[in-house]
Amino acid sequence: MKKIFLFLGIFSLLSLADGQVLAASLQITTKSLPDATFGLEYDKQIQAQDGTGTYTFSLVSGALPPGLNLSSDGKITDRPTKDGVGQPPFEFTVRVVDESTGVDNQDLKIRLLIQQLKITNPADDSVPSGTVGEPYPEFTFAASGGVPPYVWANPETTGARLLSSFGLQLSQIGELSGTPIKAGTFSFGVSVTGDPVLQDYQNRAFRSFTIEIKSVPYEITTVSLSPGEINKPYTATLSAHGGAPPYSWSIAAGSLPPGPSLSTNNFFQGIISGTLAEEGNFPFSALVRDTEGAELVKPFSILVEKVCQCSDGTSCGSCKAGSPPLYCDGTNKTLINNPTCTDGTATPVTPPPGGQFPFGKLEVDWPNSPMGTKLTGESLTNLIQYLYEWGIGIGGFLAFIALIIAGFQYLTSVGNAGKMSDAMSRIRSAGMGLVLLFGSFLILNTINPQLTDLTMPPPEQLINSGWDFDVESQQLSSPENKPATCNSVIFYPEPYFKGMPVLKNGINKYQNIEVKSMVISGGCSVTLYDHPNCDQNSLGSYDSLSNKEDTKYNNIGTGGATSFQCVDVSQM
Repeated sequence: MKKIFLFLGIFSLLSLADGQVLAASLQITTKSLPDATFGLEYDKQIQAQDGTGTYTFSLVSGALPPGLNLSSDGKITDRPTKDGVGQPPFEFTVRVVDESTGVDNQDLKIRLLIQQLKITNPADDSVPSGTVGEPYPEFTFAASGGVPPYVWANPETTGARLLSSFGLQLSQIGELSGTPIKAGTFSFGVSVTGDPVLQDYQNRAFRSFTIEIKSVPYEITTVSLSPGEINKPYTATLSAHGGAPPYSWSIAAGSLPPGPSLSTNNFFQGIISGTLAEEGNFPFSALVRDTEGAELVKPFSILVEKVCQCSDGTSCGSCKAGSPPLYCDGTNKTLINNPTCTDGTATPVTPPPGGQFPFGKLEVDWPNSPMGTKLTGESLTNLIQYLYEWGIGIGGFLAFIALIIAGFQYLTSVGNAGKMSDAMSRIRSAGMGLVLLFGSFLILNTINPQLTDLTMPPPEQLINSGWDFDVESQQLSSPENKPATCNSVIFYPEPYFKGMPVLKNGINKYQNIEVKSMVISGGCSVTLYDHPNCDQNSLGSYDSLSNKEDTKYNNIGTGGATSFQCVDVSQM
């Protein structure tokens, strides 16, 4: 029995001793870490074992590569920065503790590498094509890897040409630009280098590329040159394309107007600039020469006109070259055609009694509407009525014609259901058009009856205030009590000057109505301004005009002591 107890005691002691020997202590099992790469995320876990509870990691000494961080749970994460590129491996010591008394330290290191720099755009070995004489389309090289910022260059290498030899250039940020000057397919080299602080073969790259430069016809593209005005600055541009730019410009024949000169700008264009000093038309031939000596000649001309002015209201302005002489209307300060204005000097025109010509200002003589309304532009009502009468006239006519055609189609399509249906649709559409026209008439008439007044307006009074004109009888007469303006009666049957638009006032305003009988009460002195029907040798009676060729007057008579004089305005 004693032997049994002794055996158990020895076994227990041996077991206890063996337990103390085999019991594990806390330790870091990660003995090394992989390299980090600049620009890429890093995420590695430091492992530990044989501790109690939760482990807590910390950095005891040394330093991680810039940009990386160690968390309390043992993870090294984040993206390394370029500050550590090119440096020796970063050595550091990591400590781990558990929730008991366990602790362990481990020396580790991380080396910071870079990716090989490479050109990624374009993906193949060619770049977009260009055209001689035209700006190269925008294109930018791209790269990845290495350490930015990148610096681009176009080195001269064996079998490759410099971009400048055919008109292009490469900027340091990788932009390809310029204007090609030669046609063909060319090879050129492109290099890219990363941050110069890192002299490493992985921080630079080189590739060869090809580019196609297309040709265009060599020609002067400017069609014509704009006119200019004397004593004013003038600028015009001559352009060409094709050939082998850059170009130079000169005058081959003829001469520019006095004042301007021809030069070549930085865009290979011919620039004509200067102040025009002489009036006239100046023909010349422009010559363009490219870098290979090829020449083109094209004729041009510059018309130099005088400047039209209208300041004092009495004198003629300097009339534009090739234009009719101009007269300055003193009332409106506008230039009008006037044959009495020559060589920039005004020939005085004697106004009729009263001091003003009766026709007032000149305006465009628009055709009357189908109902006879004249477009005066004096009010919105006039404009609406004018446009409405044209609209209702044209719209009604078209709707009526459409109705007739559709009705004829319907009658000739009996037995054909499809065509009869189409015809009936057109009849309904035409009928709807007529209904809409009538409806618009009712709406406008409700708003303002004047807008829908479709009656033919009577001619306006044709002479000075106080005289009456009866449309039906065509009688022109004075009232019983003669107005104070009796001695300044004026009548204009035709446009005042040749070559002018038809005047708004005057007999010609209403479809050339002729005065077949005009009776003027006695006791007045009447002046007729006519053109060209006056006969200076037969003054004194209106009857003297009744037999004149082309006259618009018949049976004109005066009563009492009325006297008459006729002034031929063509002689004024």
